[in-house]
Amino acid sequence: MGTTVAALWGFMMSIDHSDSTSSDLGYVFDLAYGDASNKVLLLENCPFYSTATEDCGHPEWEIGYANVPAGTNIYVRGSCSGTPDSNYSCTVIGFGGIGHP
Repeated sequence: MGTTVAALWGFMMSIDHSDSTSSDLGYVFDLAYGDASNKVLLLENCPFYSTATEDCGHPEWEIGYANVPAGTNIYVRGSCSGTPDSNYSCTVIGFGGIGHP
């Protein structure tokens, strides 16, 4: 997804879908931080479901907490119960500063 530019302690992830020919499928997504060989899961098995009549899937927001330093890579991966549809996107928002839980 990208690299943090500041120390962060919370993350929100949303999966979005826009495909007029989607299939009835279940997906799960993970959000992690780390480097190419060492990753730590922030969120695991976050569900997203699509239907055959869905033109634009509603975002499914999930929230995770961890102390992540500046300069850390953020990763998202997904898996599907069948052959995945196209046109999926992911939004990750990180927050930090005063108010650490």
